[in-house]
Amino acid sequence: MTSRFSASSYNWTSQWDYDPSYKTDLEDNLQEQFYQADIENFTTVLQAMKTVDGSEIADVFTPSRDEILQAGVRPEEFITSCSFDGEACDYTDFHQWQNGVYGNCFTFNSVFYNASEDFVDLSGRERMKHVKVTTHYGARYGLRLMLSPDLEEYIPAVTPGHGVRVSVHHPRTVPFPEDTGLNVPINSRTSIRVTMNDIARVKEPHGNCTSDDEWNKNYVGAYTSEGCVNVCLEKRIRDRCHCIRMLNTILTNGDDDDMVRCNPTNSTQGEIRFTKMVV
Repeated sequence: MTSRFSASSYNWTSQWDYDPSYKTDLEDNLQEQFYQADIENFTTVLQAMKTVDGSEIADVFTPSRDEILQAGVRPEEFITSCSFDGEACDYTDFHQWQNGVYGNCFTFNSVFYNASEDFVDLSGRERMKHVKVTTHYGARYGLRLMLSPDLEEYIPAVTPGHGVRVSVHHPRTVPFPEDTGLNVPINSRTSIRVTMNDIARVKEPHGNCTSDDEWNKNYVGAYTSEGCVNVCLEKRIRDRCHCIRMLNTILTNGDDDDMVRCNPTNSTQGEIRFTKMVV
């Protein structure tokens, strides 16, 4: 399972016991699940693919959040060097979370850094004071990283490319690297310059735009159109198919402990996902 990086501010401090034999057994189990998929439905997915490279086949491979956590790249191996405005940092300054497309992701400088499950400030405004800022510009300042993707664990059928996926976003928003992000190839040096446009839309009675206050009644972080669309789709899938598509527990409030990942080879669970995929 390959992993990707999302540049925002999360700090990850949790540790787990690591047993090398478990990772090997888990990878064998995942491969067994992948190749034992229902042949009839699996063939339907293949016939419906629109891309020549067959990239949609990754949707058939649906490991759980825990399986991705255990089988994916470890942060201390992936983040080999880190600094922010000349001050050293390391992998413990990143929040680790799981993404259905890119596996283990690591986020820096977010309001949700080291946040507990009973996070009270749903908007994240109070935690903005902990976000790191820079008064300089240029490649020598800001966040500087040396990353080491684990190419030995790269599975072409699951991820059609290898390298790093980067998503730069506001500290109070939840990232969607599969929708908004850029690819950084291996064996390269890349600089990213960011310019932010802050758009404030008025709410009722002057308009019908959703405010952060309304959004935070049910969801965490600042409102974004990407978050709204993904949450709406996720809710419909869970209500109709009783399975989960989105693995990021921050946006979904972790309300999925009793649900399995949706699998398009399952005629019931894959109905909505598969329909969306082939449209």
